[in-house]
Amino acid sequence: MKKSSFSTFLLVSLTVLSLASYIYLSTAASDSIDNRLAKQESAIEMEEQEVKKVLLPDVSLVKKLINITKIVLPRD
Repeated sequence: MKKSSFSTFLLVSLTVLSLASYIYLSTAASDSIDNRLAKQESAIEMEEQEVKKVLLPDVSLVKKLINITKIVLPRD
C-alpha cells in the first residue's frame, strides 16, 4: 500500500513541477519577446532620426553659397 501512495505522490509532484516550469518558461519567453520588440522599435526610431539628420553635401554647399551671396551682394 505504501508503494502505491509513494508512486502516486511522485507522479503528482513531477506533474506539478513540470506544469510550473512550463508556466515559468512561458512567461519568461513573453518577457523576452516584449524586450526584443521594444529594442527593435527603438532601433527603428533611431534609424529614422539618423536619416532625418543626414544632410546632403551638395545641399549644404548651395546653402553656404546663398548665405555668402547674401553677405557679399548688396540688397539695393
